[in-house]
Amino acid sequence: MLQRRGHDVVASVTSGEEALHVATGLVPYLLLADVCLAGDVHGIAVASAVHSRLGIPAIVMSGHCREHVSRFDAAVDRFQFLRKSFSSNELSAAICVAEEREEPVE
Repeated sequence: MLQRRGHDVVASVTSGEEALHVATGLVPYLLLADVCLAGDVHGIAVASAVHSRLGIPAIVMSGHCREHVSRFDAAVDRFQFLRKSFSSNELSAAICVAEEREEPVE
């Protein structure tokens, strides 16, 4: 879906720990993370860490609604959120908003 919209997918990982390692090494322009990842680090924690350390905008996705995920981790409200299953148009809109909301890291 991302590649059809002209985006390069530089990595696909299954664990939060791996996501942190890869993002730090590659420094992508956008992070798309599922809330549920293997390992001890969930997707919202990955998005928070990558955003604060590298200033990368993030989108988190889940099969649960935002309100349910917010009870798990309120930090989800800092990021664009997509509920699965979403369309390519919804993904494109979330990417645009995430990039526009982004503030430079000082």
